Amino acid sequence: MEDSLPPLSDAAKPSVLKSGGVAGALNRPQAGEGGHHVKKTKLLCSDADVILEFTRSPPSRSRNFAQAKYRMGVSSTLLKESSMYFRVILDPDKFREGRELFEKTAQLGAKCGAGGASMNDAVALVELPTISIELPLLAGVFDKADLVETFLKVLQFCGTNSHNDRQTEEILDHLGKQSISFVANLIVLSDKFGGQQALKWVLDIPLNGARKPVGQTLMSKTLRRLQASQIGDEERTRHAIYVALLLGYNDEVAIFTHMLIIGGSREWMDGRDGWVGIDRPLWWHLPNGIEEELRFRHQSILDTITDLQSHFLRAYGALPPESPQITDPSTSVLLLKPPQPATRLQCRRMYENSRACDSFHLGEIIRFFSTRAKTLHLESTLSSQMYDSDSDGEAEEHITRSSNSPQPPSPPPTNISNILSSLRQCPEYQIDPNHAGCGLRRRLLPALDCLASFTTNHSNAAGICLAHFNNGSNSDKATCTDIPPSSSSMRHASVGSWRNHKFRDAVMVGIGAGKVDSIMYSNDGRANDALEGLCTCVPDAELARAVFTSRSRVWNL
Repeated sequence: MEDSLPPLSDAAKPSVLKSGGVAGALNRPQAGEGGHHVKKTKLLCSDADVILEFTRSPPSRSRNFAQAKYRMGVSSTLLKESSMYFRVILDPDKFREGRELFEKTAQLGAKCGAGGASMNDAVALVELPTISIELPLLAGVFDKADLVETFLKVLQFCGTNSHNDRQTEEILDHLGKQSISFVANLIVLSDKFGGQQALKWVLDIPLNGARKPVGQTLMSKTLRRLQASQIGDEERTRHAIYVALLLGYNDEVAIFTHMLIIGGSREWMDGRDGWVGIDRPLWWHLPNGIEEELRFRHQSILDTITDLQSHFLRAYGALPPESPQITDPSTSVLLLKPPQPATRLQCRRMYENSRACDSFHLGEIIRFFSTRAKTLHLESTLSSQMYDSDSDGEAEEHITRSSNSPQPPSPPPTNISNILSSLRQCPEYQIDPNHAGCGLRRRLLPALDCLASFTTNHSNAAGICLAHFNNGSNSDKATCTDIPPSSSSMRHASVGSWRNHKFRDAVMVGIGAGKVDSIMYSNDGRANDALEGLCTCVPDAELARAVFTSRSRVWNL
């Protein structure tokens, strides 16, 4: 049927290169060799001299993965101005890709004449050198080809010596319609392929032509919108931190790190930090010690809540006065001991049954912490395996049955706001009507009010202040030359870190009903260096650091 049709005339034949910079010959996706899904070739500038073919890495768990390819025609000269990566890889004296580009450009120039090759020439387009590049892991639901195209446009038109106002305006308009995940993945590309300065420049342009100290930028507007929406998704919060760290937005870093610290992370379960790899984006382990600092601050707040819990258990005689504090709520085990004779009565009424009142409330406290708030885990210190010397078979059966009978404890709660809310549900039980006001609730709620004043999303007191977090880090690292680089001490050497042991040893905090009663600093010489890193940028940051990290904490309840 097709053979009976007359051939098309030259004027009616489709153009090999469509207007707008898209190669018509490759305008439709094609199935390449090996199951590759080849996208159309798109020219991003009129003087393109090389085609970059980007390939997505297949997931490690996926066997049948159609490997996508994105082909972009770009100017090697503009790329090398903005990116050290392309400056090196396209150098004919260093890499094969650079030599191929140099040789094929010379051949194409000689073939097409002194005027050079026209991009409307299909032959010239096909003969342009092609360089294959593997993309890093890009996580998120968006058009990956659009992401790569936007990144290359940033490199070409937003470099130090290649600012193009019209193209920059188009890029800003396009980014304004994208999600924070899209921008975070742009940073991932800039981390691998260079060009962070160009990306920072375009993301930090003041909107509406206003001066930078006055007008807000595209990213500051986006981050404030995320803050107002009270995002509950951990990955989006990490996206916001990742973007704010690149741009050096101190306020936004404090806001979103505070949100992550209070909300907790599934990456911090079982005492581990977040990790990244082939299948994990970079924001799951924030760089430069930020991830370790966030986890430590989160754990410090949990330790403070556990210390408050231990204070009441000790006051009612469940723990001896000299016993160490329970510092890990995920593994804490309460060893039940009879009330100590020297324990001071907690009952507010001096009645004959005051000691019975304390015993009643001790039982209520343990029941509330272990079954309702689930901040306390009771476990026997005795082995659950029993051996019967008369019958080995029955002993093995009993061991199997007894070892399988206990239910494993549920994962400990990690959201600090939820923990404080659950502790507020402490009931107002009394042994009899004559003991009104006795018990836990009257003393617990003011302490929770004090802790909540530092942990609400309106305070940001627990967040990281970039201006003070890295303060003095160089001097402290110089004193750690004897510690192996892999040691955790190297990761929290900065003076402004909550992990700074000098500050923790130099401060003593008294916490009363709903407020911090007192903060006492040591007068020895060690305290002077410890106080240099105190943050004055975020309100109550000093109080929060003292309350949650002090090794000496007194509960005046």
